[in-house]
Amino acid sequence: MEEPFEVLFKKNEYKPFEYKGKIVSLADTFNVPIGKTKFVIKFEQVNSLWEQGIMIHSNEDTFSVNENECRSGFYLWQSASLSETEFIVKSSTGEFKVWNIWRLNNKPMQYGHNGAALYIEEIPNGKRYYCNDGSPDDDFDDLVFTIEKVQE
Repeated sequence: MEEPFEVLFKKNEYKPFEYKGKIVSLADTFNVPIGKTKFVIKFEQVNSLWEQGIMIHSNEDTFSVNENECRSGFYLWQSASLSETEFIVKSSTGEFKVWNIWRLNNKPMQYGHNGAALYIEEIPNGKRYYCNDGSPDDDFDDLVFTIEKVQE
């Protein structure tokens, strides 16, 4: 990789751009219905020396995960979570943000810098995320996970 994604995002004003035939971004905007909707997160693969996780965020919405209500968002570490975790969003905005996060040796979480990037595959009822953490490579296999709407 010639330049870290951090440099490429800066050159592209932090907007998604095409890289080796895929559209990459720093985060994703996940559109949801207004009201209450249930989702499931499935961790599929981890291939990093660093602890991997995801952050779900929306300033105006409320989330319920693992029987805890969270205002504006939550995060899950792959090492401390079940392979599948359900959550409910009570949305007034119709969207939430999805970020890949990572940390080294239980230090504070990091995201959005150096090698960070992700690309997305649309799947039935949701999306699959291929994440590149802060390490400056472009293999997009540091964390692979899905978010799917639960059909009730």
